[in-house]
Amino acid sequence: MRILASVASVLLLTGLIIAAPLLLLGVAPPEDEWTLMLAVFGVLLLGGGPLVLGSLLATWDVRRGAAGRRLLRGWYLGVGLAEVVGAAGVVAYGVLNGAPVWVSVLFVAVGAALTAAAVVVGPALLRREQADRAGAPPWAPVAQREIRRKVVIIALVFGAVLIAASFALVAFVGFEDAPESLLVALGLAFTGSALTCMIVSAPFNRALRESAGGDTTLLKKVGKAVLGRRRVDLDPTERDAAMIYAQVSSITLPFQVAWITLLYAGLMIQQITRLLDEVDVFSLVLLIVLAAILLVVLPLMLVRISRSRRWVRAGEAVAAGSAGESDGAAPRAEQQP
Repeated sequence: MRILASVASVLLLTGLIIAAPLLLLGVAPPEDEWTLMLAVFGVLLLGGGPLVLGSLLATWDVRRGAAGRRLLRGWYLGVGLAEVVGAAGVVAYGVLNGAPVWVSVLFVAVGAALTAAAVVVGPALLRREQADRAGAPPWAPVAQREIRRKVVIIALVFGAVLIAASFALVAFVGFEDAPESLLVALGLAFTGSALTCMIVSAPFNRALRESAGGDTTLLKKVGKAVLGRRRVDLDPTERDAAMIYAQVSSITLPFQVAWITLLYAGLMIQQITRLLDEVDVFSLVLLIVLAAILLVVLPLMLVRISRSRRWVRAGEAVAAGSAGESDGAAPRAEQQP
């Protein structure tokens, strides 16, 4: 259910991003092209804010405990500010280009309706998942066979999209533009496999959240202990949660690296294909920005993967030491990463 809701939300946001500029161009064409960016940015905030809020409310049970309630107020404040800024962008476009008042009112109303839907649908999905979780078996480490199966699915989607898109584009535009068509097909394959990677790794993200029983405060603490640079003092219960968190994050983080890399590769190839047709400053700047983000984000994520795996190795060493003690070996000091 959560995956279907996520896919529906992304499709809704994508449709809004595509339909909104078309509506604005039809009702009030921009006198200056840069003003269209105001509207696009505003629509992204009006639609993206509720999407993020709904995802957070469907993921975390923040209504228990003072810390969770403070976090919830922060989410509401952040999304509210995003909605205000987004509405300001749309209104500014309307004023600068003489759009009818109803256009701005429509977009603001859509943003408010999406926010209200997020507040209702998000907790409903959380309650449904909590009910399903009640009868779930206890946590167990993810089997290597399951990881390999997901990797094979991603690879098959990449190959299938690449082959199908290549044949379709070459048949449509002809063999003269075959190299460019193959480049476009490669971008689509990267994007399709990125979305597939996000979907197949969703259970890992849920397991990561459940390592702390859905407690946001505990999850932040064990996350700092496992992935942070500084040592965090943990009691025995928190240490157990941290070990589960480390084992799951050592699997989840590589999938995150994979889908981010695949998605950005698809977006970068899209900009390259546009630059092959004509010199487009916007595409060139976006290409540089995407590459810069990858160069910054990927090393940070690789460091986090290394830290989570170090925790896993330390936990295995502790478990081996405990087994040795139970067999009559001399007691050993407890190890902690």
